[in-house]
Amino acid sequence: MKQAKPPIVYENTAPSARVQSASFSQMGTQQFSFLQVTNPSDVEAISAALSAAPLSLRHVSTTPNAQGSLIVLEGGSSERSVLDALAQHGETLQPPAKDKKFDAWKWRAITSVVGQGLQIGSSYASKSASAERKAMFSFAALNMVANIVNWTFGAQEKRDPHQLRFLKEQFNAQLAPLVGAEELPSPDMRVLNQRSAEEPQKTAGQKAYSFLERYSVTGGEIGLRVIGSAALAFPHPIKAATRLFRGLPLGDAVPTRATFLVGL
Repeated sequence: MKQAKPPIVYENTAPSARVQSASFSQMGTQQFSFLQVTNPSDVEAISAALSAAPLSLRHVSTTPNAQGSLIVLEGGSSERSVLDALAQHGETLQPPAKDKKFDAWKWRAITSVVGQGLQIGSSYASKSASAERKAMFSFAALNMVANIVNWTFGAQEKRDPHQLRFLKEQFNAQLAPLVGAEELPSPDMRVLNQRSAEEPQKTAGQKAYSFLERYSVTGGEIGLRVIGSAALAFPHPIKAATRLFRGLPLGDAVPTRATFLVGL
């Protein structure tokens, strides 16, 4: 399960930067902008520039810290609008460069695709009995689909309501001294539900993609591989079940004992 992503911190690498960094947080229809300013003497000018039209942001607080001062502004403008306004005043901020991390899900899929591809080839080239070749192909094909799901989606995109509530409570605790606890939304508020009527409806393809994101591990990784193992153990499940119900020994009920044991 993927955890909630932290807010992006935009950075200014210019030696003469007045605004070192900026980050944003959305709360309902309002957005809070957090600007780290190098020199406290620049706070008034920067706040005035962003408080003027068309942004008209409201200055919430200025807190001195080891890096200079942290300005908190509030308003309905998007973060892109705030960044563009800062750029017009000579403060160009960019998101940090992404680190190329080792993606275990992707590499697992790549190595397994090679192995299962060879397995599919073996199912055609093998001189084994028909039931064995069918079992090998079914197992490899289902695992190949699971590998594609792993490669495309990685870990499941599934909400963690307990973590989300904890983050909301922590955020409210930090902002309460600045804007007043009564002005902050409740941790139980579902803002996405309130916006759903205004947002465009998802297409069938988008809904299918979201469904696969939520169940990529449960269905793709676990479900397909379990079915693949069952296909390896029982290439003819109906025939095997019929034989077992008739009282035949297990060795006679399954087409090949080798694939049965490996599938289990």
